[in-house]
Amino acid sequence: KYFYINDELDEGNSVSETTTRIFNVEDLENPTYVGTVSTGLDAIDHNLYTTDRLMFQSNYRSGLRVFDITNREEPYEIAYFDTYPEDDAASFNGSWSNYPYLPSGTIIISDIERGLFLVRLSGEAAELGR
Repeated sequence: KYFYINDELDEGNSVSETTTRIFNVEDLENPTYVGTVSTGLDAIDHNLYTTDRLMFQSNYRSGLRVFDITNREEPYEIAYFDTYPEDDAASFNGSWSNYPYLPSGTIIISDIERGLFLVRLSGEAAELGR
């Protein structure tokens, strides 16, 4: 019913911070724009993936960002792992993609400069991921 989309070329151009747009696509002939969610950082958003209740975003210099999407129209960030801690600038370095679908719960993060990271959610985030 909902579609989340990132535009990796809008940060630093048409928006000043990481911005994900939300659409309701229940009626495919009449999709509606719901709004946006942001990390509040300058980093460029990139590949995002969803599970039942979580959204996983690779946001270049601000790393992996995990959102609770239980309320599909009002996601909020619940976890992150920064693979490029030097800064959160809108540049093409750091976390390029991630893979959150392993049965073990391990999340693979690919970083342009630093290689692969293997991480797991903990606390509230891990409970939502089950």
